[in-house]
Amino acid sequence: MLKVAVDIDGVLADLYGRFLYLINKDFGTSYVVKDISSWDLFNMLPVTKELKERYGPKTAESVAWRYFDLAWLSPHKLKPVAGAVEAMKKLVERKDLQLDIVTARRVHSVPDIIKWIDLNGLPYHAIVILDTFNPNYPADKARLDYDIYLDDSPGLARKLAGHPDKKQLIFDYPNNRFEFTENVIRVQGWDDVLAYFDKLPNN
Repeated sequence: MLKVAVDIDGVLADLYGRFLYLINKDFGTSYVVKDISSWDLFNMLPVTKELKERYGPKTAESVAWRYFDLAWLSPHKLKPVAGAVEAMKKLVERKDLQLDIVTARRVHSVPDIIKWIDLNGLPYHAIVILDTFNPNYPADKARLDYDIYLDDSPGLARKLAGHPDKKQLIFDYPNNRFEFTENVIRVQGWDDVLAYFDKLPNN
């Protein structure tokens, strides 16, 4: 049985869409996903770059984190990524896959993500939460016992270069378009994910 770790932000939940909506509403901007230019929160958008220049990277990062928290504060307003729910239902039915939702985040948002999962009827086998800011146990997904990661993180992709036995299907976003090792496969969405698993033997 293949163990599959499924990320939430940007993979199951359209966090970027909700995040940008809130930023645009408060700052009078009109950003879209293609404007997200960096994985670093303080360099992510022109508005956060400006905050970084004026007040430093910690302030810019704090503001960006605040808007990610606000995006999760109303789970009923946060849409799933296109095709995510239907694809998860299909994959969970397979007997050769263990499908776990694995997320690294600030732990105070956990009740909101559980509510969001329930609201959208997302099936899964287990939920694994890693605390992004736990100094005693870094939130490193690469060291977990999974064969395949469905994730949008370029940081995870770089770490998996040292784990050639593992694969990442990296969801394509402007802020993760780097060259990676051959065990990282770029996908445009859940149709590509289903096509990948359809090629594997289904026991």
